[in-house]
Amino acid sequence: MGAPACRIATTMAEDRFATRGVLPITAQESLPSAHKGLLENQIAPIAEGLRGFLGGVSGDDRGLVDAFGVLVTLHLADYYNHAANDALAVLVAEKPAVVDVFRSLLEESGTVCAFNTFGGILASPEWEGMVGAPTGDPTEVVVGCLAIARALGFGCWTLEEIIPGKRLVIASGGTYESIYAKTIVERPLRGASGLFVGAVSGIMRLAHDVVWTPRPEMSHEVYLRLAADTRWRVEETQSLASDDDADRVVVTLK
Repeated sequence: MGAPACRIATTMAEDRFATRGVLPITAQESLPSAHKGLLENQIAPIAEGLRGFLGGVSGDDRGLVDAFGVLVTLHLADYYNHAANDALAVLVAEKPAVVDVFRSLLEESGTVCAFNTFGGILASPEWEGMVGAPTGDPTEVVVGCLAIARALGFGCWTLEEIIPGKRLVIASGGTYESIYAKTIVERPLRGASGLFVGAVSGIMRLAHDVVWTPRPEMSHEVYLRLAADTRWRVEETQSLASDDDADRVVVTLK
């Protein structure tokens, strides 16, 4: 709104409602015992190294974490889950004509996140020092993105299939979106895992549409150019919230 700062007013609600959130034990009960994919010998060590690095990182006076050349926040997953699912439920009941628009916005948020967070980290000097500068090999970029997702706590994202230039399949035993939908939402709606779907689309774009040598500038202008390319088709084929064995997203060349 153009104000110099954000201000939020809180008042007592007339109608009380129960606190809704996913407890750790509930999440553990919802997850499979293990979910493995391809190239685990590459993804797992990078993720572990990133966790070690991030363990010593804390927020500054602004509440932001400045690492790997990007600014991130430590965020409550249930805050996002409440906002996304409650808004989706209201739209389904009151404005069904715009439900698909809302779902596309959730997916766009995931694509933006993948570009800025994953892409920013991959293009950073810190990543070059820890892992090595990306060469532009699509599989290498995907491996790096999956390791980053795990280290940041998004879920155990795994690689199930990659045909460079044609097809990518990424799965997870559960994400914070699907576990919430499975355990909290009374009747999970299709498209609740929009951020995960959009992020996988973003990974495909990072792997194939970014020129990695020399080191790229991950600017908004570059993102808009990539977003204008509509050659990729992304689809959520399975979801833990629908009692499938995992969350699974497929990206193919149209």
